Amino acid sequence: MMDKLLGLRKAMKTRKPDFLRQDAHKVKRLPQKWRRPKGLHSKMRHKFKGYRALVSKGYKSPSSVRGLSGKGLQMVTISSLAELMQLNAETQAAVIARSVGMRKKLLLVDKANERGISIINIDQNGYRKVVEEKLKQRKSAKVKPAPEVKKAEGKNAKDVGAASAEEKFAGDRADKKSTEAERQDASQDESKKQQDKKQLDKVLTRQEK
Repeated sequence: MMDKLLGLRKAMKTRKPDFLRQDAHKVKRLPQKWRRPKGLHSKMRHKFKGYRALVSKGYKSPSSVRGLSGKGLQMVTISSLAELMQLNAETQAAVIARSVGMRKKLLLVDKANERGISIINIDQNGYRKVVEEKLKQRKSAKVKPAPEVKKAEGKNAKDVGAASAEEKFAGDRADKKSTEAERQDASQDESKKQQDKKQLDKVLTRQEK
């Protein structure tokens, strides 16, 4: 009888529409969560043809299998080992809470496998492999270089810094020398111009006399 009702519920769910809020597919800011339409002229509230269906008791599953899993087991949310030990494997199935950590979840899965308790929201057979891979990735990410390598890297960095400082100092000295040479050349040019001007002035004064 139970299997028949579960099959009936499965068939009913395939025909059941998605109950969405009115105009949720038109307006982006409206959430997809169901809200009863309240408008005075709402076509959806009046159940006009071509509009979305309303939530009603006709879509209900049979009361004797309502809230059960696909195998007909009662779903119980657990978050500790003590809660898992209280479950009956024949009539109940476990749902591990989302707040449970990975290591504790692995312990719950192992205990459930020992007692034959089914867990609905976890793959009981392949979960250990997934956890081991994640732990390996974490360990590889936390591996630090040896201290000797660090010291060598530090020495190289110091040498590079000293070399760069010396190069910079040498470059500054070269720039200073070039600027001083340019100043001397400019002063010599000005003195030559003044001497040439004096000679021209002497020649002009003689011609006038």
